[in-house]
This record gives sequence, structure tokens and C-alpha cells, in this order.
Amino acid sequence: MFSKILQQLTRPKAKLESPHAFLLENLPHIVFELDSEYRWILLNKAWHQLTGLPRNSCIGESCYQYFHPEDNDQVRRYLQSLHPSQTNNQSIEARVLTKIGISRRIEINAVIIVAPDGQPLRIGSMTDITERVAEEELLHANNRSLSGLLNDLSGMMYRCRNDRNWTMEYLSGGCKELAGCPPSDIINNVKRSWDSLIHSEDRDMVWAEVQSGLRDSHYFDITYRIFTVEGKKKWVWERGKGIFSADGELLGLEGYITDITAEKLRNERLLNDRLYDSQTGLIQLPLFWDRLSRAIMRYHTSHNDQFSLLVIQLHKLIDTFEHSHDAFGKQITLDLSSRMIEIINDSDSISRLKSDRYAILIERPHDRDSLEALAQKILETMRTPIQSADKTLFITCSIGCSNGIGINNTIDSLMHNAVIAMDQAGAQGGSRFEFYDPEMTIRG
Repeated sequence: MFSKILQQLTRPKAKLESPHAFLLENLPHIVFELDSEYRWILLNKAWHQLTGLPRNSCIGESCYQYFHPEDNDQVRRYLQSLHPSQTNNQSIEARVLTKIGISRRIEINAVIIVAPDGQPLRIGSMTDITERVAEEELLHANNRSLSGLLNDLSGMMYRCRNDRNWTMEYLSGGCKELAGCPPSDIINNVKRSWDSLIHSEDRDMVWAEVQSGLRDSHYFDITYRIFTVEGKKKWVWERGKGIFSADGELLGLEGYITDITAEKLRNERLLNDRLYDSQTGLIQLPLFWDRLSRAIMRYHTSHNDQFSLLVIQLHKLIDTFEHSHDAFGKQITLDLSSRMIEIINDSDSISRLKSDRYAILIERPHDRDSLEALAQKILETMRTPIQSADKTLFITCSIGCSNGIGINNTIDSLMHNAVIAMDQAGAQGGSRFEFYDPEMTIRG
């Protein structure tokens, strides 16, 4: 029946004997029939539309001369593998040559039937898939480019579930550099979860920040610490968002995580340089004034958080600096600062007001006797001479103290009162300690 129908297609003036012939002739796919020698017996008009070759000139010719030479062996194996009992055979892709010499990609699907005379006939179709293949190749190329781009990122892209393990479903190649292991170790928690790498002190914070972002339907930005597989601590920055279905169901999280350790350490160094004297290790004056201001505010709020301010004047040190070389001057400053740091408590704050004057803020519980004991210890420590290769320097000092108790205390008034007490100690011969007394303004 199939052969008889197709035979009509070569007689354009003949009346079609059935609707099947009209259908086969006008199909957008090439319909063909081959004899036992693999020569074209029949072709519908889609053959001419695709190749530009007249059907009649091709009938009786070997089909192999119309396929790309590189595909001939594949087509030959496919056609020879057909069997009459085979109904659902697989298709293959190949290239067919056109009249103008270019090739078109086609998909071949064929079966074998046995003619009444016992000869095997191969019938089938060829579908033009040139555009589809080009689109797939472009998509694959884009995917390869995107995959390469993602894997070249300094950080890693991720997709994960919203569970406490942050179960990863996808990780880019940057995982190896960031976490010290390939993505396959973390995806689906095969060897470890992402949560297991997060610093234990940061896990609850990370969970809370992500959930807050999901509730508000906005991006979440988090900075936290992780430990790599090798145990190295890193600071990372993560930006992500929730992925929701059309009906609002949370499908997962997507985002990006990158290493910011170097930036974090650099910022910490810059901050440390602004807050601490690089030469002595003492806090810089702005930080000292800030701590003193906060102590005053706490006292005004509760009247229970007592504090005291000590000012230390080192005598004749300016003349020593002026007549000493820079190395010895730096040695003196470092030595004196180190002595004071060893004396004070960790909760105390000390800063250098001038090259020969220091201030100490006492915020821990204390009384008059403990302050006097601290001052005496400072006086004794400062009496130890500073030695250099050719010089010996003897230091004396005077110390004044103003108490933080008072509703009208300010930074200026506290400092003014401590300096008055310090001057009073110096006027009495130095190497002394004095508490501020309002009467000193009259005697001074």
C-alpha cells in the first residue's frame, strides 16, 4: 500500500487515488523508500524543498552519495541494522548534501518491510533539524561559557534548601578555593554540610538573618566566619535570596559567597591604627575620650557605675627628648608605656595626652585606698632608671586624680580637676599623688 501511494507522487498530472497520497506528498518531512541495494525508489516533494534536487533525477541512485562523506558509515550501519521484526527502531542524526553544496542536519527514522516478491524495502522519514541543532549547540556553548565564568569566580554560586544544614543542591567550582573541598563533598551533605563549616558562634546569627530576609522578601547580606576543611578560619560575605513558586511556596535559596578575609584584616588593621598608637600600643585619644564620655553617661543614668580619672606628669622628659637621638626617645616612650600597661587592670584605659603626660581611666569597682595603692605603684615603677648604651635616665612624676561622682561632670571638668590635683602634687616636690579637692583651685 505504502509503495503504491508513493508511486503516485512521481506522476503530478495523475489524479491522487487516496487522501493518503496527498498527505504523504505534503508532509513537511521527507518520506522515502529504498530498495535492497539502498537506492531511492520514492521521495516526496519535501526532498526537493530541502535539497534543491529534483526527485526524478535522484530516483534509482544510491542514497549514500547524498549524505556527507563523514556520515556515510553511520547511515550505512543504521540502514543495514534494520530488521523486519523491529518496530520501534531508534533514529540517527546525519547530514544530507544540498544542490548548492551545503549540508543540512537531519534526523532519520526508518523501518524495513518485506515486499510481496520477498525483497526487503526500507521506508522512513527524514526531518530537518538544522535550526534545532544550531540552537542546542548555542545553548551548550552558552552553558559552557556560563559554567566557566562561574567556576572562575573568586567565590562560589550556590542553590540550597532552607534547612539548618543549608543542604546544597548546586555549588560552582569556587567551592574548592573557598572551603578547601570539591562541591561534590558538600552537595546533599555527602561528606559535610555547609552549616558544619560555619563558626559555631555565627550559626544562629546566619540562620536568623536568612529567615528575616525571607520574611521580608528581600536579599540578605551576611558577614560571618567559616573554617575550611583544613581548619583555616576565613571571613566570608554572602548575598542571597529566596526562590518562590508562582503560588508563593519557598523552593530554596540562591546566592553567592566570597572570601573577604584579606579585606576584613585590612579594615581591622586600619581601625586598629586609628584606635591604637602603633608605637606604644596605647589607645588613641579619640577612643579614650569616647570611653570617658560613655563612663559619664552611664553614671548619669544609674549613679552606680563609678569611675575615676588619673593624670600622670613625667618631669623633665621634654628636655630629655630634645637632647636625645630619635632611637633613645622612642626607647623611652616605649619603656614608659610598657610599664604603665603592666600596672593597670585589663578593664582600665590608658592614653598619652602629650609626650610627657598620660591619662588613665579606672572603670572597675574601686575606693580611695585602691586608687592610692595604684598611684604609689606607678610612682615606684617610674623610679626605675631607663638604660641605653651611653645614658641612664631617672624619671619622676606627679599624679592627680578626679573622681567621676558628680551630676555636672564633663570631660573638660574632669580633666581640669585631675590636672589641678596633678599640679598640686608637683608643687609639693613631685613623686606624689593627690586627689582633687575643690579648695585646690584657691590654694593652687
